[in-house]
Amino acid sequence: MTTIIGIKTNIGEEAIVLASDTQLNYFDDEHNVVAKRPLLKIIHGDFWALACSGGDTDELRSFYNKLRNPNDKRYKSFGSDKLEEMMMKSLHKKRFYQINELNANYMLEESDIDSTHEFLMAVNKPNVDIFHIDIFGNLKKPKGRNYISLGSGKEEVEKYIEESIEGGTFDSYNINLENAIRLSTGAIKKSRYDILSGGPMDLVVIKKNSIKSFGNQIKESIENAEKKVLEEIIERVKSD
Repeated sequence: MTTIIGIKTNIGEEAIVLASDTQLNYFDDEHNVVAKRPLLKIIHGDFWALACSGGDTDELRSFYNKLRNPNDKRYKSFGSDKLEEMMMKSLHKKRFYQINELNANYMLEESDIDSTHEFLMAVNKPNVDIFHIDIFGNLKKPKGRNYISLGSGKEEVEKYIEESIEGGTFDSYNINLENAIRLSTGAIKKSRYDILSGGPMDLVVIKKNSIKSFGNQIKESIENAEKKVLEEIIERVKSD
């Protein structure tokens, strides 16, 4: 499964922070983890970003490839204009029909409803908004709070946020962009207590006029830091 969190600022610059783990799990018929691999789970376009919670299925890979490469020749009746139209229609109708169809097609072949797909969606057009997209494609804004969490690590995330606010580390009425990044980072780290989540964090920041992804930068920074430390260790043991 996975851990995803999206936090919308409620003071200062209007923005949304999406964060997720990067561990993709493979299961056997008895739902035991048999393999893992790293994967950035948040994709984005010009004005939208999506993060998925659910199984790694052929249907999901095909759907994501279409969103990433709308002008690919394989998608003859699609394209960038159709992609924008699809996204805007979903926002207007508060229903993402293609996600409903995605899950319906999956359930025709499988009976494991736990592997159906839910999404966290953030946009900066027409407004800066965040939505939970349920397995039927319904778009729902968070109620009574400015964040949404999904996935197997959801309980750990919500526990961390509640403890951070109740303990005074963060003020729920003062979540600016810096606090949103720090809070989401802490939540993803906490979610590593969930056996089905792990790996470096993926991070996307949505502002009114921009969407920027930092997942690869985080991954490369960790790898470079590890290499540096290993070289220092090698030099140290050579000189002992």
